Amino acid sequence: MKILFSPCHYVFDEYKRGSEFIWAYKIADYISRQNQESVVITGYKNVLSEKIYRIIETQKNKKTFDLSTINTIMFAFKYFYSTRKILKKEKFDIVHHVLPFGIGNTFNPTFIFNKKNKLVIGPIQNPLIVKDFDLNSSDMMQSKKDINIFNIIANLIIKLASPILKLLSYKTLKKANTIIVINEYTKNILTNMGLPENKIKIISPGIDVDKFKYIPLKNKPKDRIEILVVCYLLKRKRVDLVIQSIKQLLDNGEQNFILRIVGDGPQRHSLENLVKELKISKFVVFEGLVENSNISKYYENAHIFVNMSESEGFATICLEAMSSGLSVISSKVGGFSDIIKSSYNGYLVDQGDVDGLTKYILDLINNPKLLDSISKNARLTIEKEYDWQRCIIPKYLDEYNELLN
Repeated sequence: MKILFSPCHYVFDEYKRGSEFIWAYKIADYISRQNQESVVITGYKNVLSEKIYRIIETQKNKKTFDLSTINTIMFAFKYFYSTRKILKKEKFDIVHHVLPFGIGNTFNPTFIFNKKNKLVIGPIQNPLIVKDFDLNSSDMMQSKKDINIFNIIANLIIKLASPILKLLSYKTLKKANTIIVINEYTKNILTNMGLPENKIKIISPGIDVDKFKYIPLKNKPKDRIEILVVCYLLKRKRVDLVIQSIKQLLDNGEQNFILRIVGDGPQRHSLENLVKELKISKFVVFEGLVENSNISKYYENAHIFVNMSESEGFATICLEAMSSGLSVISSKVGGFSDIIKSSYNGYLVDQGDVDGLTKYILDLINNPKLLDSISKNARLTIEKEYDWQRCIIPKYLDEYNELLN
C-alpha cells in the first residue's frame, strides 16, 4: 500500500508541538513505517532521526512555526504544487489530507479535481464554540511580521472570499471517499451539511500509552492530595472555576491538598490575583510553561486532574492523565464527554458547576478506595481504546483496506 500524506500539517514534528501536530505525526509515521513507499508532504520536519520513508518539505528553510495569514496561504499553495508534481510522476493508492482541516474554511484542490486516487480526509475535529479573543498568539506566529499591510490585505481578501471558501471546503469533503472525524459531534456537523453518513468514520486520536506510565495510588505522594490543571491559560479554559472550588474545599474544612496549575497564557495574571483575593496562595502553585517532554512528572505525582473548559476539540491531555492513573473531573465538553464514564473512570460535571466539582473532589479525597478504583479504570480505558499503535492506527489501516477492496 502506498499512501501520499498531503498535507501533513505545517510541521512534521516528532516531539514538541500540541495535540494536532502530534496526531498528524503519529498517523503518518506509524503507517509509513509499515508502508515504506509512502510519502509525507509537510511544511518542515523536526524529527529526531532519519526516516525509512520520504518526507517532502515545502518550507524547509523556515524552521519557525508561523500561523500568519500570509504563511497559511503560502503553505497551501506550496503543498498543492508539491502534491500535483509527485502525482504526475508516481502512482499512489491513497491520498490522505491529514491536517490542518477547518470545516468551512479549508479546501484542497487536489481533491476537487482528482479522478484517479482514493481520497481520505482527517482526523477532523469540531470547531470551538467559544472564541479565544484573549489569545496571545506571539508564541504561535511571527507576530512582528504578521502586523503589516500584506496580512491586512490577506485577511480582507479571506473575509470577502468566505462564501467561496465554504463552497470549496464542502466540495473537498464531498469528493473524499472517506472522512475521518474525532467524535460523534463532528460527524453530526458534517451530516447536517448534507454529506453522506456512510463515508464518515469516527476514529479518535490516541496517545503512546508506554510514554505515560501508570503510577499506582500507593506510589503517589501520601502526605497530601495533588490536584492538577494543565492548559494554556485562556479565559475559555475557566481555570478560575477550579480556583473557586479550592476555596470551597477550604471552607469545608479540607486542607490536605494542593492545586498545581501547569501552563502560561494571557489569563495568568488575573488568576494569580484571584488566588490572592481568596487568600488561598498556600494551596495553589503556578508552575508556568512546561515542555511536553516534562509533563509526565506532574502526572506521576498528581491524584486528580481537573478540566472546566467551556469548549474543546479532542482532549489528548485527558488521555495522558488517565493513562498515568489520574482520576479526571471535567466539564461536559469535547473529547472529555466521549472518554469519561462518570463514576467509572472519572466524573463529568455541568458547565460552570463549581459545587459539583467540589463535591467530586471531596468524594475522592475522603475515599481512597474510590480514588484507587477510578485510577485503575482510567488506565484500563486508555489501554483498551486509545493506544496509538495497538488501537488507533489499525483502524486507519482498516479504512484504507476497505477503500481498496
